[in-house]
Amino acid sequence: MKKINKFIGIFLITSISCVFLLENCFYHSNANENLFNEIIESVDGKIIENGITTSFYVKNNGGDVCRDIKRNLGLNVKTEELNETNLYSIEFKDNKISGYIQSSKDQGKYLITLNLCFSCEKNQLENFKNKIEKSISNINLQKNNKYFCYVKAKIDNEDLNTYNDKIINLLKKKHVNNIQSVKINNGYNTVCYTGRYDVIKVNRGIVDFNYAICRYESGSYVIIGTPQIIMNY
Repeated sequence: MKKINKFIGIFLITSISCVFLLENCFYHSNANENLFNEIIESVDGKIIENGITTSFYVKNNGGDVCRDIKRNLGLNVKTEELNETNLYSIEFKDNKISGYIQSSKDQGKYLITLNLCFSCEKNQLENFKNKIEKSISNINLQKNNKYFCYVKAKIDNEDLNTYNDKIINLLKKKHVNNIQSVKINNGYNTVCYTGRYDVIKVNRGIVDFNYAICRYESGSYVIIGTPQIIMNY
């Protein structure tokens, strides 16, 4: 009987631990999805664009890999090919999607870069990322790839300083670390560390989250990216 009771005790402890871990993972998964949306909602933004960039090395012919990725993505758009000695690129653009799939030769290997920009009214980064993952699943990557993702939303032409303060206060409530915000010519640029995304080193520290609030002639926008915004703004 003691052995049975001991077994039941171990089983209960293990079960409770598993439930805790699953809840914890579920929480962080939702947190990752919602942080972009919460920031955009805090400034009454309207999403207009999603973008993803990733790169990796392969040993196979870079041009063949680019063509395979294009076919796997099922891109039904008009494309233009550029084929030079050490560079091959497939560029495309229509009303809803633009970007390129590029191969550049580097010391006997090929650096493949995917840059995709989607016009859309929702945060669909996870869907787009999954499509890219499937498109490269049969490719022998020489090193794990990182994703640089962003969401762009239009906001009212109000005081950008007020918007910046709102976002910083929201991040502080999320217990985000190393918040560094600087004023730029047309707004504000802010980086921080959330512990939720791929990280990069910036000024001797690490960051995994970046947002910019900018004003142009066409209006004002908030751009949110991880781990860093790599588009022009």
